[in-house]
This record gives sequence, structure tokens and C-alpha cells, in this order.
Amino acid sequence: QKYGVIWYKSICQSPKVIRDRDLPVTIGVVIPAKQGRQRPASAGLMQYADWTRHHILDVELAEAQLSNKIPTRKKPIFKPSHW
Repeated sequence: QKYGVIWYKSICQSPKVIRDRDLPVTIGVVIPAKQGRQRPASAGLMQYADWTRHHILDVELAEAQLSNKIPTRKKPIFKPSHW
């Protein structure tokens, strides 16, 4: 199975499109909050999700970050230092 993590505000329409096209994927929503802190989930995203996590661990967040240097076919892109 493929797992998709849908990030609120960045691609809010994607879960609906995926469901409308009946693609064989599992959709998950991870609420960007530290464990033990409450943050409401988007009802618009939740209606299309197969599973939801209401927190993200610090180690998971660190592992999901872009690298400082992103290779491209031309010049590499460097992540801004304020990110």
C-alpha cells in the first residue's frame, strides 16, 4: 500500500481529487503538533483520510526536513537558513 501524508494549507484539494478518481492509495493526515498538545484537525481533510495522527514526534519531523542542498539538472538549490 502507498501512504500519503496530506499537509493542510499546502495541497488541501488533493485528498478530494484522489478520492474522486478512485486511486488505490491510503490517505493519512498528521496534525503538526507535538505529542501532548492539542490542535484541531481540519474537518475538510479528515473526511477523506483513512487514518489520522494527532501529533508528530520531534525525530519524525527532523527526518522529514529537506536537505540543505537540493540537486537539480542545473544549479543546486540551497535551503534558506531561516527555514
